[in-house]
Amino acid sequence: MFARESALALHGIPYGAEPERVFTTGDRRTAGLKAGVQHARVDLDPEDVTTVHGLRACTLPYALADVARRREPRVAVAAIDAALHAGLVQRGAILTALDRQGPTGRSRAAAAVAFADAAAESVGESWSRVTIRLLGFEAPELQAVVAGGSGRLWRGDFRWRRPGRRPLLGEFDGMQKYGELAAREGRSGASALAAEKHREDDLRFEHDVARWVWLDVLRPERLEAILDRHEVPRIARRSLWLPDPGPLRASGTRR
Repeated sequence: MFARESALALHGIPYGAEPERVFTTGDRRTAGLKAGVQHARVDLDPEDVTTVHGLRACTLPYALADVARRREPRVAVAAIDAALHAGLVQRGAILTALDRQGPTGRSRAAAAVAFADAAAESVGESWSRVTIRLLGFEAPELQAVVAGGSGRLWRGDFRWRRPGRRPLLGEFDGMQKYGELAAREGRSGASALAAEKHREDDLRFEHDVARWVWLDVLRPERLEAILDRHEVPRIARRSLWLPDPGPLRASGTRR
């Protein structure tokens, strides 16, 4: 049956990185990597097995826990955020499934589950949150609703309250953002971009605004420079563990 990232794909869960290979599990007679398929000999409880689109796969809680044990935190948190945001899983179900798995990476997986947040609305936001944490910055408020100078209410991706300064809104701009905004509202991409510029001008009445893109997340020193320039408070030392994520799967973004 399909497992790990392959099971997540069947369940429709994005996580932001290209899959390394096809993952399967459940048959103790064979194991190893062959023709791009990595098979693991694992006996699964019946409650950890399901059928998705006519194909046998690990359940979503089991696959999320397994990926969180084995992959770096940006990938793990993005997948868990997406599942929580979609209302497809409960945090407790992931932890229960984790208890039925091996000890390798279990504490790392539990930390990813605890850090995950259903308020994150895109893979880019999830990767940004983890990178912000690893860089040692204070955690932002997610999806803060704030008033612009016009009195209209807007929602920002991230918000920080900075002592002695105006609050800061952080905005992640994914590659597909303006095209998706235009399609959703039946407008041109240029029109959607102009509307976003009007939104930002309105927000600047009471807030400063920092923007970043995928390249800034994939190269953490760039995001660090942006947040330092805007004097986002630091609460910890910069982590030495900021791994190379490999190729990014842009089609996996949620917005």
